[in-house]
Amino acid sequence: MKNFISETLRSNKKLFFSATALTVLLKLSAIAPALLLGKIVDSLSAIGNSASIVVNDLLLVLCAAVLLQSVLHLLQTYQLVKFVQTTLADLSIEWTENILGKEFEQFSSLRIGALIKSVERGITAHEKFFDFLHHVRPASFN
Repeated sequence: MKNFISETLRSNKKLFFSATALTVLLKLSAIAPALLLGKIVDSLSAIGNSASIVVNDLLLVLCAAVLLQSVLHLLQTYQLVKFVQTTLADLSIEWTENILGKEFEQFSSLRIGALIKSVERGITAHEKFFDFLHHVRPASFN
């Protein structure tokens, strides 16, 4: 498991760090609306014309903070999905290379290849038979 994680981090450093940075930014941006809302409530309790200007400005900043949080959430999701998909693609290629690089001489000596082939033919025959019944069924079955 440690080997898998270290290999993944080594091969996809840029994606990992960008996804981690976006996650940290998203967590920090989650705090901003709450702090701004507290400032707005504090400004509403103050009496005066300048307080209403401050409240309007704070409301605009609150809207911008929520919009920024939404954009960061989308970017974080994109980066995490890209990181996972890239990792899985790399591992799938590696596993396929390992499988195709194996020696299959034991299959022929044990006649396992013939068994697999006949099972596969049997499955195909059953599929064709059921497909035939599905398409050409008498009116009495309806």
